[in-house]
Amino acid sequence: MGEISVKTGDNARNGGKNSLNRLIRCVCGKKIGPDPRNFNQRVSLGRHDLLIRTFPKGAFRLKGEQIDGSFLLNNETYLVEAKWHSTKTGNADLHAFHGKLDQKISWARGVFISWAGFTKSGLDAWGRGKKVICVSGYDLVLMLKNNISFRMLMEEKIRRAAETGNLYIKIDEIYPNISK
Repeated sequence: MGEISVKTGDNARNGGKNSLNRLIRCVCGKKIGPDPRNFNQRVSLGRHDLLIRTFPKGAFRLKGEQIDGSFLLNNETYLVEAKWHSTKTGNADLHAFHGKLDQKISWARGVFISWAGFTKSGLDAWGRGKKVICVSGYDLVLMLKNNISFRMLMEEKIRRAAETGNLYIKIDEIYPNISK
């Protein structure tokens, strides 16, 4: 079973799980519900399940900014920005999210999820040396279709970003023989 740990912000209507539900609905067309044991979310993906551990916390709205969530990966905290637009994300949104990270503790890292992906000009203008890893909807769909864990995908994206300075590396560049 794959597993993702996520901290979600408060939301009066749905306990802070709105962005998480949108992610799962977009990626695999399923709506998640609470696991009766705690706040875990389990999504069945055929032979494999994806377990998303959520840890609700206080409001994630600080002085006019909003962070969509956070998760722990290999003892590092990642803040999440998620865009569900039909157009690719450009450098303005990337700069805005990185600005939020710059206001946090120095070791905070970020993951920017853009359902439509990223513009090449936006990534080029945004530059290198940032502490954000970019993930597209394309990456998420192929990750689930090929039974690649989110942890494995992120570890490879992080390693390649450290080696190359590129903050967005498509999943099929990491795994060239995956099924599309």
